[in-house]
Amino acid sequence: MVALESRGGVYIFYPQQRGAHASANLYSLIESAKANHLNDYAYLKYVFAQLPLATSKV
Repeated sequence: MVALESRGGVYIFYPQQRGAHASANLYSLIESAKANHLNDYAYLKYVFAQLPLATSKV
């Protein structure tokens, strides 16, 4: 079980580490949008629309 602290000191518990990592990534995207004074919904919509077009050199 993995605990992830969200805003206000509230902990969310995940039974698997993959779920905790996925949530942390999503929270990071949202907080980055807010820090840059962007509409978080519009930013996520843009990011998810661009994902199929992304290329990786890994």
